[in-house]
Amino acid sequence: MKPVADADETIQIDSHLDGAHERSLAEDVLDGLTRPFKELPPKHFYDSRGAELFE
Repeated sequence: MKPVADADETIQIDSHLDGAHERSLAEDVLDGLTRPFKELPPKHFYDSRGAELFE
């Protein structure tokens, strides 16, 4: 199996969120991915109506 990225490659992430939304995303990712059963809130993937359908 070939690795997805070489160790010397870098990844750049461009954020287009304002400060409050960026902090909220960072907190939710840290919280969700440190749980035994990994999860991320749907609000970060869908608009408000779409997120309601998954909650």
